[in-house]
Amino acid sequence: MEGIIGGLPAGDVFVLRSAPGMGRTTVLQRVHDLAGGALLGVREFMRSLAAREPAAIEEAFLDMVEQALAAHQLVIVDDLHLVANTANNYKYPRAHLLDAALTGIMGEAAAWRQKLVFGVEDEAPWPVRRRAYAWEIAAFGVEDFECICRSLLPAEVADRLDYAQIHRFAPALSAQRLKNACNWMARERGTETAGFIEYLRSHDVASNVEIGVDGNDLKGVDEVIRELEAKIALPFENGPLSAELRLKPKRGVLLAGPPGTGKTTIGRALAHRLRSKFFLIDGTMVAGSGDFYEDVGKVFESAKRNAPSVVFIDDADVIFEGPRRHTSVTSRQVLRRSAIIGAVRTYFHVDMDAFFVSVEELYDPSLKGKPVVVGGRPNERGVVSAASYAARKFGVHSAMPLRTAYKLCPQAIFVEGHPTRYREYSGKVYEVLQAFSPLVEMASVDEAYLDVTGSERLYGPPLKAAHLLHQRMKAATNLNCSIGIAASRLVAKISSDQAKPNGVLWVIPGRESAFLAPLDVRKVPGVGKVTEKNLHAFGIRKVGDLARLDDAFLEEKFGKWGLALAGKSRGLDAGGWYDTEIGEDTGPKSISHEHTFSEDTADRAQLESTLAKLSEMVGRRLREHSLLARTLQLKLRYSDFSTITRAHSIPRGTQLDTEIYREIRGLFDANWKPAAPVRLLGIHASSWADGEEQMDLLGEDRHERWRKTLAVADRMRDKYGDAAVGLAAGMRGAFRERTHENPAGLPGKKK
Repeated sequence: MEGIIGGLPAGDVFVLRSAPGMGRTTVLQRVHDLAGGALLGVREFMRSLAAREPAAIEEAFLDMVEQALAAHQLVIVDDLHLVANTANNYKYPRAHLLDAALTGIMGEAAAWRQKLVFGVEDEAPWPVRRRAYAWEIAAFGVEDFECICRSLLPAEVADRLDYAQIHRFAPALSAQRLKNACNWMARERGTETAGFIEYLRSHDVASNVEIGVDGNDLKGVDEVIRELEAKIALPFENGPLSAELRLKPKRGVLLAGPPGTGKTTIGRALAHRLRSKFFLIDGTMVAGSGDFYEDVGKVFESAKRNAPSVVFIDDADVIFEGPRRHTSVTSRQVLRRSAIIGAVRTYFHVDMDAFFVSVEELYDPSLKGKPVVVGGRPNERGVVSAASYAARKFGVHSAMPLRTAYKLCPQAIFVEGHPTRYREYSGKVYEVLQAFSPLVEMASVDEAYLDVTGSERLYGPPLKAAHLLHQRMKAATNLNCSIGIAASRLVAKISSDQAKPNGVLWVIPGRESAFLAPLDVRKVPGVGKVTEKNLHAFGIRKVGDLARLDDAFLEEKFGKWGLALAGKSRGLDAGGWYDTEIGEDTGPKSISHEHTFSEDTADRAQLESTLAKLSEMVGRRLREHSLLARTLQLKLRYSDFSTITRAHSIPRGTQLDTEIYREIRGLFDANWKPAAPVRLLGIHASSWADGEEQMDLLGEDRHERWRKTLAVADRMRDKYGDAAVGLAAGMRGAFRERTHENPAGLPGKKK
């Protein structure tokens, strides 16, 4: 309670998490009493919706909270999980609709400097977890059990209890259930620990049935019991021995046999052997129930609260294979749940049209309709960062040398580019996308993926939703975008490219292969010049050619990448970034920056100053991702294009510009041939450290001062641009920041 009240000035969204009966509601009520505001009870809200259309849940919840925010600076919402569980129940498949509503509510609270406090059991919905300051009421320990019991029981009764034994039996016991047990024991004055535990057992606080194993019941099943002990009990109880014997704990067991052969008795014996609670689900009873999943779910929730436990589903075959009178309702439920679990996803790939050029046109409208090339002057070394559609007609494209672009289109207007502007507009794009869906990830400065699965009620069918997003993007940024829609991110990306400029293309689920087949293999993300050449050598020119090949052949010729190619040719998300979920923070495997000089130079001071500037750029990216590099590598290319790379591993991971520069300069001094003109310098950081190792006191003090200084420098760069502040050693080597797709400070970029 003190933590929440004290933390209110620090943020706008907070969440208090606890198991049932741990006093969460009491804490939130106390916060309300002290801090004021509105306290909303979701239980009452859900009861009020009982007679209403289920599809109104997230909309009604949104209305309730918005009304409270209109009248109060602080709004406390308890039991948020009840809304989340209902909204994501198999009977109400509205994935992400509640997430969208929560994202809007939290954005509104932040905009008006209001406070939201949520109370939940288990995990809060994803948007809340991502944004909120979190507190948790931990499970009670032995001391907590004793404290509660002594406050409720006479001293002579409380002294007789073995609290450690009670805690071992029911470690997840809530305060309310412990209070009920104490009230009962106060009346049964002669009862001791065994009676206390028996009360818990008989009131569904532990096992939902009595274990009651009789040794005589186990005759004839000795071999099965020994097998269960070896494969279940031993791995859980003796880690070193099970590791030596290469035994892994089995959490699921199937006992098959004719009726009357002791299967239920074996389940009870296993629970007894593991000193666990035993929960029995009778398949014959629940199979005919209209609330099959609710009935089973209650038992599993009780088992979860009172772990360690064994859940035994007796006559499980009846649930799926019994007479029609038992399966008519259940089969529909099973099929419906399966359909939801395997539901087709809907992904948007949003790609801003000629982004760098379009931003330049906003600042200089005279550029519109003309051939424009962003990246540098036509006589400079370097490559094209972006080209207008008018320039592309002459064959100019991204990554082309600037001098080549000039030869193809000498009438083009060449612009050096303004990375700070691009970052600013990328931030605006991200704000539009994040308001549209909570599951969004920027793939680069001008493109993003969105998961809009289940948002039909909020936005309509995919095409209508895409047109709505088109309108919002244009209104907020005055920029055009192309949107690809598909059941996989890979196909969505390819379709957005086919939709350019300013179009929308939806590849209907099931038509992915037909859409991809006639396209060149180069259209597949990840297929570059080298891979394309290798594929052509095997006669593979179209994606359809690739899809017809056997997976084993592709794996033999291309290794793991071959298997990823096989999946991609069928429209699947496979390989690299596509193996992760949208929003999943996997982090970069390495970070690097390099610079090509306009003219080759052998000026040592210029080279060292350039290394200092590159060290700053790498250091900032490391801090941005909260990474510490253990391996630093120098890339050195001479005027004759001969290139060397030299790496050095350091004992202590770093993200500080000064430490990176010191190590890289040492590599440069040891490997540069004096007076040899240099064309390119680069720095590469990798091998992330788990944490910082302790230095001597003097070194640690210097390290901490630099850490704080660079943190301030980063904030200044965020506000005034990268050129606002830098190392003195890098001033002479300062160069114009190259315009590229993945600059530092890119919002929403996690991989």
